[in-house]
Amino acid sequence: MKWRRRAGGVTFALLALLLLILAGGTVMERVQGHEVAIRQVYGAPWMIALWLLAGLGLLCSLVRGGRRLPAATLVLHGSLLLILVGGLCTALLSRQGKMMIERGKPVERYHLSGGTATDSLPFALTLRDYGTTYSDEGGAFPSDYYAVVEVEGATYRLSMNKILRHRGYRFFLHALSDESDEVSLLVTYDPLGMYLVYAGFVLLILAFLMLMLQRGGRFRRLLRRTLLPLVLLCPLAASEAHAEEPAVYYRGRVVPLSTLSRDIALKTTGSARGHRELLRRWVTDFDSCKREPLIRIKGRELREQTHLPGRVALTDLFSPERGYLLQPYLKAYDEGDDSPATRQAVAVSEAVELAFSIRMGETLYLFPTRTSAGKVKWYAAGSPIAPGEVAERDSLFIRTFMPTLISKRDSPAEYRQLIDALIAYQDQVPEVRASRPRLHAEVLYHSVPYPLILFITYFVLALLALTLPRIFSGKMVRWGLLAGLLFLTLFIGCRAYITGRVPLATGYETSLAIAWSITLLGLFLVRRVAPLGALCMGGAGFFLLVAHLGMSSPAMTPIMPVLHSPLLSLHVSVLMISYALLSTTAAIGLYSLLGRQSREQMLRQRDLSLLLLYPALLLLIIGIVIGAYWANVSWGSYWSWDPKEVWALITLVAYSTLLHEGLLPWLRDPRHYHLCMVLLFAVLLMTYFGVNTLLGGLHSYG
Repeated sequence: MKWRRRAGGVTFALLALLLLILAGGTVMERVQGHEVAIRQVYGAPWMIALWLLAGLGLLCSLVRGGRRLPAATLVLHGSLLLILVGGLCTALLSRQGKMMIERGKPVERYHLSGGTATDSLPFALTLRDYGTTYSDEGGAFPSDYYAVVEVEGATYRLSMNKILRHRGYRFFLHALSDESDEVSLLVTYDPLGMYLVYAGFVLLILAFLMLMLQRGGRFRRLLRRTLLPLVLLCPLAASEAHAEEPAVYYRGRVVPLSTLSRDIALKTTGSARGHRELLRRWVTDFDSCKREPLIRIKGRELREQTHLPGRVALTDLFSPERGYLLQPYLKAYDEGDDSPATRQAVAVSEAVELAFSIRMGETLYLFPTRTSAGKVKWYAAGSPIAPGEVAERDSLFIRTFMPTLISKRDSPAEYRQLIDALIAYQDQVPEVRASRPRLHAEVLYHSVPYPLILFITYFVLALLALTLPRIFSGKMVRWGLLAGLLFLTLFIGCRAYITGRVPLATGYETSLAIAWSITLLGLFLVRRVAPLGALCMGGAGFFLLVAHLGMSSPAMTPIMPVLHSPLLSLHVSVLMISYALLSTTAAIGLYSLLGRQSREQMLRQRDLSLLLLYPALLLLIIGIVIGAYWANVSWGSYWSWDPKEVWALITLVAYSTLLHEGLLPWLRDPRHYHLCMVLLFAVLLMTYFGVNTLLGGLHSYG
């Protein structure tokens, strides 16, 4: 037993070293680029040797444990070894590269990744066709890319998330080039490693389930001691009534005009306050607006270099001597200068371009018309209209509406009559008329900062429940959590109804999902220990505040083509539930450490925390496995050492150590266990927030 503990201690020391190196690798990638990080850290021979040493230590522990170890433990750790062996086979035996295929010309050779070497395929590929499909009539928002290729007499169609498999090779659509009539494909050949890793993934999930369900196992003992009552929830219905406002075609969707005006206000002034009136003034009184300090310069660096105040007028950015004051910064940015001042100049320049596009009638796509081809197309006042493209009556309305609206700006009654006429014109198109209920829901959705209000409510209730427990009982916390859960369910459901998809694609949406999950957990926990419900309320409020501050204008845009996959919702929702469970264990640890708890109470709270840790880790494993499979069918690699992947691995390994108190005896002290839970919450925050804000990578979609 002593030998096994010693081997286990060495293995954990190696794992700790590996986690520190992995964390450092993500920083190196941010500073020096992905290829440098792969070459000097993730794929370096010494790094592979460290992984092999950790695997050897794990194998030694299993061999010495022998038959004394439960079957679930043997299978689980054996699956980890299988994943390591599979990863090693991929590193040594697989080949990856890129090839360009031109229409009508057979191609066999491709360039290997990481150098200038080339390799040949045992067959040739010939491009027959390629193109883009769009989610909107204007062709601004791609929904998919495709290429049709011929291989050995058979024709295949590739697209995002749909790959070509042929004789052990896999081909992934990478890029289209209209200029050279070519398509770029990623090529992957992995005859063994991928299948070993997949087998390891399946065994890992099955073994973890066995570990949780085995008779006499730790999780079942915890479940019997800490069984929580279920809370039955009933759905509520909501109704709303809002005044009509025009629809507008914006970012690939038909939205209420207030959605566009809100985004314009945030882009130009940095605040959504009075956004409807601001848009009205930009449209009808541009000459006056351009002289008012409405454009916000947020960054200190740009203000210091240009000697401009925090808010400027459009006219302040132009001078007869120097021209457009931001032009040198834009040129530097195009040449690769990524300094704070150039990034801030780009943001301000976008606001300037937006203002001028409103002036030129190029932003407000207010006029839906059925074209001669039978399709609904939206026009702005400045849109070019080909002869015969639309009916003469529609063309006349489009050309005269804006000048008439500007002429009536000082007459509120006539101005409103023109707006009503525009709404009536839009409703002549059945598709627009049918979308009015959804537009009303979107107006309601944006009318009040609901996440901020719920955060304040949660914060106040949690503070009162923790500081005045005799007055504000667990019953009040329970009702507050129930009301919050129903509200969040309706709020998230409203966003799903508006966007027409599962709202789990952006940082804002996943923050709401985590807040919902923590609120649900709080309902389960509050009956057992009332303060835990209050802490869950505070944790959910934290994510609501992050949603409000970080994404104060969460754009409901069509998602990028690679995200059009059913795996998106499954991958994200599983991970969000896992993160919510792990956040709750941190809340339990904080409550146990700060409260005046006896050792007996701290042990019971540790049992409760462990009861949540097991499913949290299982869901984290499943989420990572789904993401790896999705990446493999989309980008040709189940593991790319992207910062989000690396930090998810760090989170999994770090939290998993808390299940090994047999090898780490100091974890038997509940104070040490709870302290680790609180400290590891920082790792979880880095995985969820830090990677997106500090490191970037493939997962930084917004």
